[in-house]
Amino acid sequence: MSASKAISSANPNPLDGLPHWHMETPHILRAALSEARNFKPAQYTIAQTQLPRFPRWTETCSAFSEQVSRVPLPDAVHQNYLCANTRQARNSLIWLLKPGWETRVDLLPISVRPWIIRDRVTGKVFAVLWLEDPVILGKRARKAPQRYADLAESLIGKFLGATPQPPETLIAAPWGTHVETTSGTAPVDLHFLNCALLKLLAKQPTIDEPLDEGLSIPERNRLLFDIVRFRFRKATPLETILRFACQTNARFTSPLKRLNVREMCERIQAYRVIQAEKDARDSIPGRERQAAAGRESARRRSESFLKLLVDTVRVWPAGKKITQTALAEKTGVSERTVRKYWRSIPCQA
Repeated sequence: MSASKAISSANPNPLDGLPHWHMETPHILRAALSEARNFKPAQYTIAQTQLPRFPRWTETCSAFSEQVSRVPLPDAVHQNYLCANTRQARNSLIWLLKPGWETRVDLLPISVRPWIIRDRVTGKVFAVLWLEDPVILGKRARKAPQRYADLAESLIGKFLGATPQPPETLIAAPWGTHVETTSGTAPVDLHFLNCALLKLLAKQPTIDEPLDEGLSIPERNRLLFDIVRFRFRKATPLETILRFACQTNARFTSPLKRLNVREMCERIQAYRVIQAEKDARDSIPGRERQAAAGRESARRRSESFLKLLVDTVRVWPAGKKITQTALAEKTGVSERTVRKYWRSIPCQA
């Protein structure tokens, strides 16, 4: 049986495909899965699901030695502790859970719920969330994905009351005999993950932890903007949006200026109003929508002409008589247009 078929047949959350590094060298994963066939059925099932997410060369150590060594994946299968990431890429986000996490994990949607790995030897409990695409690390790597990963790590840490762990953290092998593993979601897209977390944060404004640990002012601004816009997806009174934004802003250790928060809320509210108007127009049948658009266009054109005439009359030279012909020549419109609006000009009424 091929590596991908073995995974699909045993995995309750089947992967769409193998990670690209295993597609390039499938024999390494095939050998690792072959080594895992000697495990008990439950352990083998977990290994089939989890092994494809580990790198081809993995940093490991045993329960009897703290010395870390880098070995091929087939050899790593038999080690007690492994690193899911490499120095060049993050394949997963990892948290060390604290007592009471069981009551908080239900806050997370199933679509972003991490795997729980309980080490019976040390008593430590780790949460591991696999990423669909690795986050490349290093000085020349793109910074945006790294910031998104850090934000997701921070947000989930707050929900679970957990401590984010550095990428080089070694976790207990999920298929180990001394490990109790609770399955989580399939690998997630980082953008989808952050959107889901921000929506959740908008619905759960009562969590007490500060939101801005290590965030710069632009990052705090962006985080607040995302939280507020995900909370209010429809046209809402400005004061309601502002009240929620100020409550959320107060959770920053260094809150943003109230003027900046208000301007942000005004932009969100204006955009939602435009969205609502567009949705209302789109709900009207074609011919009616066309007729309504024509009437709206005529109204705007009429207001534009009237404003032009009124503004011209206001600066008309003193002592010079205003006639329809002179006003038409001055504004560049026809005399017929001037006659149409003549009685609407304040000083001519």
